[in-house]
Amino acid sequence: MKKLLLLTLSLLVLSCAKDLDYEVIDFNIVPEELVISEDAGLKLASNIVHGNVDINVKLPAAGTYKIRVLDLTNQVVSQEKIVAPKGDNILKVYVTTLSDQSYTVELLTLDDTSLGKDVFAIIQ
Repeated sequence: MKKLLLLTLSLLVLSCAKDLDYEVIDFNIVPEELVISEDAGLKLASNIVHGNVDINVKLPAAGTYKIRVLDLTNQVVSQEKIVAPKGDNILKVYVTTLSDQSYTVELLTLDDTSLGKDVFAIIQ
């Protein structure tokens, strides 16, 4: 059932300065580096990124959420709207269009309540 729900996960672009590609990853067990113990949150597989990174977006309920990427000056460089089921949702994020620097990725509700965030640095 979870696999079917993950396959139906759709990503809709709200607005962005640079496009980031997202891909849903099919999984049976959440990899250890992506386990989130809380009811909701966001976790990166690695904080040093080379081209792409896996992230776990754990949601408290099925619905529509936002994933936002901010640069060092807190300017939004990408913002995506996702529709996903409750629980763990693993995405592969491709960051090749972004320059080498540090970024913050944040999971938000539609009313901009933060559910989690993490920092990563790109080294191409």
